[in-house]
Amino acid sequence: MSAELFEQRADLEDRKRQLEADLEITKDTIKSVNVSILTWMDANGVYQFKTDRYTIGTNTTLWASAANVEIAAKALEEAGHGELCKLSINGQSLSAVIREMKRGNGLPESLQEAVNMGAIKISESPEIRLTQKKEKV
Repeated sequence: MSAELFEQRADLEDRKRQLEADLEITKDTIKSVNVSILTWMDANGVYQFKTDRYTIGTNTTLWASAANVEIAAKALEEAGHGELCKLSINGQSLSAVIREMKRGNGLPESLQEAVNMGAIKISESPEIRLTQKKEKV
C-alpha cells in the first residue's frame, strides 16, 4: 500500500478538525445571536419573523426526569400514567460489563444464552483511530 494513501488520510483528518473548529465558532455565534433575538421577540410580543430565506420563530422544548423514582412512579400511577414506569437497564453500564467479560474469560452461559435469544444485543464495529503526533519543542 502506498504511503500517499496514509498521507491523504492524515490530510483529511486535518481538514475535518479545522471544519469542526469552524463549526464550533459558528455554533457559539448562533447561541449569542439567538439570545438577542429571543430577548427582542419577547420584549416586542413577536413569535415569528420572516426573512428572505427563513422564518425564524420561537419554540419551547421541555424535558423531564425523575429525581426520586419511587415518589415519581407513585405520583404518575395516581395521575393515571403508570405505564411510564418501567424496569430498565443502563446501556452504557451493560456495554462496559460485557466488554470486560469478553476481554477476560468470555460471557457466562446465562448471558450468552440471552445474547443468543436476542434479549441482549451486542454490536461491535472496528474503526480507524488517528493519534496526532506531538511536535518536538
